[in-house]
Amino acid sequence: MYLIYGMYFCVNITAGKVLGKPEAVLLRALEPVAGEKIMAKRRGVINEGLGNLTRGPGRLCMAMGITKGQNKLDVAKPPLYIKNAPAVNLDEIMETTRVGVDYAGEWKNSPWRFYIKGNKYVSKK
Repeated sequence: MYLIYGMYFCVNITAGKVLGKPEAVLLRALEPVAGEKIMAKRRGVINEGLGNLTRGPGRLCMAMGITKGQNKLDVAKPPLYIKNAPAVNLDEIMETTRVGVDYAGEWKNSPWRFYIKGNKYVSKK
C-alpha cells in the first residue's frame, strides 16, 4: 500500500519473491461482486453507479476499506485476499500503455496495462 497525492491509498500486489526485481501489479479497478452498499458508504457516495464505485486506484482502496494498515498482508488468505476467478479468453484481454506515468521515461509507453475488453469497471481506457 502507498499514499499518492498525500490523500489516496493505492494497492500493489507483489507477484515475485526476488527482492529488487520489479514484479508488482497496481490494482487500478475491480468489478464488485458483493458488498456494493458498504463500498458506497465507505466512499460517501449515493447513486454514483457501480462503474465509478471502484474505478481508479484511489476509489478502489476507499471502497474496499484498504489503508496502509493492510501493508504486506498475504493476499492468499483473509482478511484481504484474491480469489480465483473464471478464466478469460486471451482475445478478451486488452493490452495498452500505463496511465499516469509520464515520469517513467522510456518505460512510459510500455504495454504493461491489461484489462478485460468492454468491462465497465476499467479506470481509464
